[in-house]
Amino acid sequence: MCRRLAFRLLCGMVLLSPFAVPAADQGETFTVVTEPGVEIPVTRYQATGDVLLWLPSEAGLTASEIHIGAQLAAQGHEVWLADLHAGRFLPTVPSSLGKIPASDIAHLIEVVRERSGKSVCLVASGSLTGIVLQALLLPRKQGSVVDGVVLLSPNLYVTTPPPGNEAEYQEVTYKTKLPIVILQPEQSPLRWRLELLQAALEKGGSYVKVALLSGVRDRFHLREDDPPAERALADRLSGLVAQACRDIDQIRMEGRK
Repeated sequence: MCRRLAFRLLCGMVLLSPFAVPAADQGETFTVVTEPGVEIPVTRYQATGDVLLWLPSEAGLTASEIHIGAQLAAQGHEVWLADLHAGRFLPTVPSSLGKIPASDIAHLIEVVRERSGKSVCLVASGSLTGIVLQALLLPRKQGSVVDGVVLLSPNLYVTTPPPGNEAEYQEVTYKTKLPIVILQPEQSPLRWRLELLQAALEKGGSYVKVALLSGVRDRFHLREDDPPAERALADRLSGLVAQACRDIDQIRMEGRK
């Protein structure tokens, strides 16, 4: 118990840098038990609309994302932010992602659906994307599927390809069949193979819509040294995510899935 409390206090210290968390951004916090000994902290912002389940990347859950969650709730979306790293006492470094099983995410989705009784739109980014898509292929309870996925600069490479070499994508890329909206910063190395990624996802049966974010780098909404253009777009990111979820609803209504 002391070890778990100390870890959460440490996580709270990490969340305060580089962004302070305004008191108005404090949502309801609780844990979701995915298996014995694994308690994933979740912050929920209740609202009347459908649910956005936000799953942070290798950087872990940040104060910036907590603020974005509060903004989305103010726009009418119920938001669940899950701290996957804290649930397994993992440091927020890229190598930790290999220790987060897809089953944790699949269980979270089931809990969100059961407790909210609402449709769910997933939001994921970076290298966590592959684990998120794997979770959606796992056996699940009836009705626990999500409506679609918003991907912020997704990285689905098996390994990062050297310049000029073809990319090899994870197998799950070709097995996913969902409405997907990709929000891709233009000043990212991932942008140059974006068309190949879109084709790979569509080969599996997904309908993919792409929105390029001009003038920004990867992780623009998390940076401490952000220039004015990135700061301005970070302030608008909640609106872009909300629009992406509306696009997913439209894709589903038109039967393009």
